[in-house]
Amino acid sequence: MRIVSILLKVVAGACVLVLLLLLFIRSPWGQNLIKDRLISYLTHQTETTITLDRIYITFSGDLAIENLYIEDQNQDTLLYSRTFTADVPLWPILTDQLIDVQNVTWKNAVINVYREESQDFNYQFLIDAFMTSDPGEEVPVDTSATAYELTVGTILLQDIVAKYDDKEGGVDLKAQLGNLSVRMDESDLENMRFGIEHAALENSRMSYVQTKPFPVQEDTTATAMPILTIHDTRINNVNAMYHSVPDGLMASVFVNHFLLEAPLADLSTNQIQITNIELAESSFDLNVTSSVQDTTVVDPDLSPSSPLWPDWNIEIDRLRVSDNQISYVVDDAAPEYGKFDPNAIDLIGFTLIGDGVFLRDQTTGGQLSALSFEEASGISVDQIRFDWGINDRQILITDVSIEALNSHLQGEIRANYPTLQALMDQPELVQFDLDLAQYNLDLNQIDRFQPDLMSNPYVQTLAENPIRGTGWIAGSLDEIQIEEVTINWGNRTSIFGMGTIRNPMDPPLMEVNFPNVLFRTERQELNKFLHEDSLGIRYPDQVRLTADFSGDLDDMTTDILLETDLGRVVVDGQFALSDTLAFQSNIQVVNLRLDSMMQTPALGTLSVTASGQGRGQNMNSMNADFKATIDEFDWNDYAIRDLTIAAHLNNGQGTFESSYHDPNLHFEMTGDVDLDSISPEITANLHVIEGDLKELSIMEDDFKVAFKLNAWFKGNAAEFEAEVALDEGYVIADENSISLDRMYLEALVTPDSTSGIFSSRMMDLSLESNTSPTGLINSIQHQVQSHLSDSLTMESQKDSLVFVNLEAFVRQDPFLSEILLPGLQEMDSIQIFLRFDEAEHHLEAMVDAPHIVYSGVELDSLFLLARSVPDLFTFDLGLQRLATGPITINRTVLTNRIEDQVLYTHFLAQHQDKELLQFQTETTQVGDSIRIYFDPTLMVFDAKSWVIPQNNQIMVGTSKIQFENVNLTRGNQFFSIDDNPGDTDLSVRFEHFKLGNLISYFNPDTLLATGILNGQVRVEEPLGDAGLVADLRIDSFRVLDVDMGRLELNGLTEDAKNYEADLVLQGGEVDLELTGEYHAIEDDAEIALDLRIDTIKMTAVEYFSAGALKNSVGYITGRAEARGLMSDLSYDGQIHFNQAETTPVLLNTSFSLGTQAIEFNNEGIVFQNFTVSDAEENQFVVDGNINTSNLYNPAFDLTMQANDFQILDATEEDNSLYYGTARFDAQATITGDLNLPVMDLEISVGEGTNVTYIMPQGLANIQSREGIVHFVNKENPLETELEEEEAQSFEIQGYEINALIDLGNAATFRVVISEATGDHFQISGDGDLSFNIDQSGQMSLTGLYTLEAGHYEMNLYNLVNRRFDIARGSTVSWSGDPFDANIDVRAIYRIETSPAPLMAGQTSGEDIAVQNQYRRRLPFLVFLNVDGQLTEPELTFDLDMPEDAQGMMGGQVYGQIQRINQHEQEVNKHVFSLLVLNRFYPTSGNDGSSGGIVSVARDNLNQALSDQLNIFSDRLLGDTGFELNFGLDSYTDYDGQAPETRTELDIAAQKNFLNNRLIVNVGSEINIEGSNTDPQKENPLIGNVSVEYLITENGQLRIRGFRKNVYENVIDGQTIISGLALIFTREFNKFHELWLPIINEEAGENGSESQEK
Repeated sequence: MRIVSILLKVVAGACVLVLLLLLFIRSPWGQNLIKDRLISYLTHQTETTITLDRIYITFSGDLAIENLYIEDQNQDTLLYSRTFTADVPLWPILTDQLIDVQNVTWKNAVINVYREESQDFNYQFLIDAFMTSDPGEEVPVDTSATAYELTVGTILLQDIVAKYDDKEGGVDLKAQLGNLSVRMDESDLENMRFGIEHAALENSRMSYVQTKPFPVQEDTTATAMPILTIHDTRINNVNAMYHSVPDGLMASVFVNHFLLEAPLADLSTNQIQITNIELAESSFDLNVTSSVQDTTVVDPDLSPSSPLWPDWNIEIDRLRVSDNQISYVVDDAAPEYGKFDPNAIDLIGFTLIGDGVFLRDQTTGGQLSALSFEEASGISVDQIRFDWGINDRQILITDVSIEALNSHLQGEIRANYPTLQALMDQPELVQFDLDLAQYNLDLNQIDRFQPDLMSNPYVQTLAENPIRGTGWIAGSLDEIQIEEVTINWGNRTSIFGMGTIRNPMDPPLMEVNFPNVLFRTERQELNKFLHEDSLGIRYPDQVRLTADFSGDLDDMTTDILLETDLGRVVVDGQFALSDTLAFQSNIQVVNLRLDSMMQTPALGTLSVTASGQGRGQNMNSMNADFKATIDEFDWNDYAIRDLTIAAHLNNGQGTFESSYHDPNLHFEMTGDVDLDSISPEITANLHVIEGDLKELSIMEDDFKVAFKLNAWFKGNAAEFEAEVALDEGYVIADENSISLDRMYLEALVTPDSTSGIFSSRMMDLSLESNTSPTGLINSIQHQVQSHLSDSLTMESQKDSLVFVNLEAFVRQDPFLSEILLPGLQEMDSIQIFLRFDEAEHHLEAMVDAPHIVYSGVELDSLFLLARSVPDLFTFDLGLQRLATGPITINRTVLTNRIEDQVLYTHFLAQHQDKELLQFQTETTQVGDSIRIYFDPTLMVFDAKSWVIPQNNQIMVGTSKIQFENVNLTRGNQFFSIDDNPGDTDLSVRFEHFKLGNLISYFNPDTLLATGILNGQVRVEEPLGDAGLVADLRIDSFRVLDVDMGRLELNGLTEDAKNYEADLVLQGGEVDLELTGEYHAIEDDAEIALDLRIDTIKMTAVEYFSAGALKNSVGYITGRAEARGLMSDLSYDGQIHFNQAETTPVLLNTSFSLGTQAIEFNNEGIVFQNFTVSDAEENQFVVDGNINTSNLYNPAFDLTMQANDFQILDATEEDNSLYYGTARFDAQATITGDLNLPVMDLEISVGEGTNVTYIMPQGLANIQSREGIVHFVNKENPLETELEEEEAQSFEIQGYEINALIDLGNAATFRVVISEATGDHFQISGDGDLSFNIDQSGQMSLTGLYTLEAGHYEMNLYNLVNRRFDIARGSTVSWSGDPFDANIDVRAIYRIETSPAPLMAGQTSGEDIAVQNQYRRRLPFLVFLNVDGQLTEPELTFDLDMPEDAQGMMGGQVYGQIQRINQHEQEVNKHVFSLLVLNRFYPTSGNDGSSGGIVSVARDNLNQALSDQLNIFSDRLLGDTGFELNFGLDSYTDYDGQAPETRTELDIAAQKNFLNNRLIVNVGSEINIEGSNTDPQKENPLIGNVSVEYLITENGQLRIRGFRKNVYENVIDGQTIISGLALIFTREFNKFHELWLPIINEEAGENGSESQEK
């Protein structure tokens, strides 16, 4: 019992002790004591500062620690904890070895752990302080002890700040936990099973910075993996940052909402089951520095290889990622809207929805229900969805739907393979099937990925329409089967293809077989890529290309067929493109309609057959043969057939040749070629033996050429040498023969030099430079700009500086004026000079054109001078005179000088040594702007000084133009340009401004326009999309001195595409109003115009006709309107003539238009019995319409009728080319269209027609120049002669005319061949002709014209005039060809002369009395007979006598005439002598005194001596007004007993007085031989005197007194004759015409008197 008692006492004592201990521990005093002892102990052990405010411990397991502070040995905070509580019951620990952490709460704590380089962590002293054993001694482990179990309930951490800075390891970790709560429902540490009922991390921030590379991880000890069950894990408002400095990697994450529900995560068996994942409104940013080297240290002993299929079993039932942001940035790249940058990716609104995602048993699959986001560049992925399944043998992706970038794609993908590893190692074993059900691609989004690509105009055009289509591709990478691929662009362009590609991954072994490739498109589509107008062609309306090609790079076979509505092209051949280049091909062009394609109606169809074959390692070693034949080529219906071209290459070198020969083109061409890959060389020799460019339809005028052209070229586009020489050139243009002098061109172009020489008779040019043409232009621009800005300096390297020397002379040459520039009428030699030395800052340039007349524009003394030295640049441009039509610009000079970075510009226009227009500006650069200043002392308009403020200036900036005080005034005239402050608008104002101030420059003598201008024009946004607002008025407006009244203009343009205007002209000769709108749209424009014509007086029309009309009366009214698109314009209107009448000056007959109208609209122009009346009220009526529904090819439906209509009533003063009177009757219709108008005409030339036509001298003389150069066929010269003998025809294509022409006897036609000599012919007759022209241009003329009267008067060698009267009944008839008429015309020349020379042979033995009988003058007839064809007339002569004279002299003279007519040569000799000498040709055998050759020679010598004496007197007396005339006459006188030779010299002196009204003529006949009966008597010095006075000014009536010494005969000798005469002269062709002018004059005087009365 005692023992029991003792035990009870011990137990009771222990209980009391425990109770006391518990009371002690639970008491504040006990706990403070324990705290103090513990702190003292720890402080002593650690030798540092440790504080603790309170500690609370209970036996139930509650623990509370407040305000714990631990300081490290550096007196920095190691740990601070404000509140820490835990609920860990002690009993389970003591009884069940169970540590049951039911609840842990830690709030407001700071943890600071760090380590400096080569030092320990700042907490190491704590470890060292409590370490009880030697660090090197191993502590034995009690393996028999039972392990404690650990369970965890709820953990709550709030406001925890932790820092971990390991400078030795390069780790800087910071964490700020706002709230971390974890509620565990299982924590089996032994079996590594953990169940998280709920976990949440909120309002936290973390950062991890790695400043050094990660060390190599050598510990490969296997770690037991846990098994997790996660019921609900959430992360809200958490920021995390990771920065790896060695890797240049920085990542930041913001999680706004994250939810994970995972019933199973067994990491030991790699099984994960996730029922739900949610991530929303979060962001993930990754920044990479590209310049940082990869510092990852790899252990070579570690093998990174892993199986392709991870040994995991993962299931995700639901995946929801919505409205997140993901960014990826390399370096400092920044996203830019509109431009995708792979180094700056920023995804906004990233949403991903997946269901049923799994990975198990080497199989993965699932459903991607939605994927969408928008990238910062503007890329938008609207929807991506598909179902997938992948296992070790198959990939299956179905229900694919992608909507992104405005594009759409649907389809599925299937791939089969032996294993996934085989897929990676041997991709060619994969069998795949790609089915694109449809796709629609918007190429505009390319701009975001490749902006430079979208700058390509072709890509821009391609992006106008989406690319649509379908596709089915199957097979393997060894053999791809393209079952069907369709590509559509727009509605008219498509590509279809199918075929096979073998070994696509091995290009040397790749084979293709595409048996069916089809491409279709239309003209509208082709125009969108490259408009046909820029090429000058017209695309086919329909294009279809079918291709079939198969083979490999060593042997490719192709068959291509291009079909269009304009022709076909067929290509077939074989090609090798591997190590050896080889080809064999045939090309055929069939009926290619070049007329439509080239928009040149002159072109016809083209058919070409070509073939070639070749082989070589490259182009340098190529062996090849080519041959091409132009089977058919038409030019203006001229057919070229079988033109061949052949070439042969051997080892990259070879020859080529071509030749062609037809009647109008004959050329031969040969050449050599060297196909060097770097610098190919070609030599060509072209010999054009004959080329008739008119017959070839190249030119309209007669134009024949022949030349030799030799050319040589070596190099490439960037660097080359070339020589071209043209020799033995001839040109015949309109019968003008031009021999082309040698033309030679030599050129050398390298990247750093350019030189060239051109020499010819027309131009010489030489060029030397050390740069390319582009470099030359840039250097000159730099030279000029360097004077304006000191920021531009020359390069220091002298070798890179540019030098150039250019000289050129252009001379007047027939080849230039008649061939190259047909409008060039006159030109003095032009000189061009340029010398530029950039190193010396020196530039000199000059252009001097003394005189040029081109197409009526006369340019006098045009010059350009430029000079530049280091401190000065000058540039002058001017001309002495420019005249064309009413415009005459006199001396104008523009001088420019750049000095001290100031550009001085002076403009001066002078007239008659007065400053007509003058101003001077100073231009400087101020920052980024240009300042322009006007010199107030030099401001002249219309030869009058104007005032401008001293402080004026114009500032031209990049975005605005500012005008300050740009105001010009003179009297009440005002002109200004202002800018509105605060905006960019400009305002131009006029007040009382005279138009002559500026218009006078264009013709100071006759102002083109005058008036007073008031109003303003405002320009909005002048440097941008400019708009315009105008409000202008011109009073007293006159144009070419025609009173136009007042002009008002109101206009408005919102921008450069939209315009509105209202123009009113009234109060003068013209009264009208025009209003309209213009709106530009893409590829078109829309307009709305309304024109109202109240009055246009015919006097205004007359004045504007520049003298073509006169005596105009009446006026014109009308209206017009137009609406719609320019491509589909709707318009209509009327033109009303009101009592309108006018007279064309050249016709001098009035035409009355009366009061009537012409209507027009889209359908056409309508004439409703439109009548034109002549001076006698005879009418010309037009009825019908011109259909203009096709403006390019209007159609005609017109009828015309005329009755005795007078078309001409002009005198020679009115019209120097043709004059007289002309009348006609006509019935005509015009049908067809502009391409083929058809005219049916019946015309009768009316009575009273008498027309004279003056043939231009050039036309009359052109026949004398025929045959200067004669082309001969060298192979067959006879062929050329025969060809020339063929009948010629003249063609006028594009018309069809059927005319019946009635020529009556009353019509007389007179043609003056030469006004100088008076040669002319005149005819009248009767005929009915039928004239036709068909659409091919062939003309035909049939009918007979019988001549009733007429004559031909000609001048023979300026010696005598002879007149042939045309015999009545002569005819000209046609039976087809208008130039192949049958002529039967006889013309008669009547003459009276002595038959003595003709009869000398019969009378030589007769006595003198008989011979003298034949010396009497008898009448004779000389007949000119014109027979045969018009193109080859046969001219013969006959001699005859009138019937009443045939019996004279017993008929012996007439008999001799008949005998002579039997011998053509005799007839021609006598005819020539009769026409020239008025006498018969002396018969053979007579001496000179009695006739014969000496007589003829003497007569000719007389005339020659007389001409020389007269020429000498003209030179001697000059312009004194005194005339001295000589005449020498030597002849045989038969009036005496014996023939006597007489020679007389006539000398006459003449002087005019009283303004040429009084003419005094004195002279004498000096008998030199056989004249005077009294040899002792001298010849009188003044034997002949006459005084003549012109009573009328034109000399028609005059009076004359005279005294004349005349030798009569041997008996009478010299006789003096005196007399007085009244002379009246009048020209007439018919007797009644003699009195016609007198009657007309009297009628005119009576009319004048009646008007005066």
